[in-house]
Amino acid sequence: LSHFQVEGGAGISARSAMSRGVYIFHYTYGLEYTLAGRPQGSGTIGEWSLDKRHYGGAYPPRHMQPPPSGAPGGPARLLAAG
Repeated sequence: LSHFQVEGGAGISARSAMSRGVYIFHYTYGLEYTLAGRPQGSGTIGEWSLDKRHYGGAYPPRHMQPPPSGAPGGPARLLAAG
């Protein structure tokens, strides 16, 4: 493995990380996207957002809205795994 773990937000895709030999995707930062599927600006909440900080007092809902169609595959994989 070239990298054991990568910490990325909306700006890194699972495919690009896996192609570099990354073993673990650690989502420290929220995944923030516009409805067009583009990464939201740094430090802002996106129109579509997946962030553990939104659920500090409760579990996330079982059925969340899917990410925008233009977003990379990582967020959809995370939702499917739950």
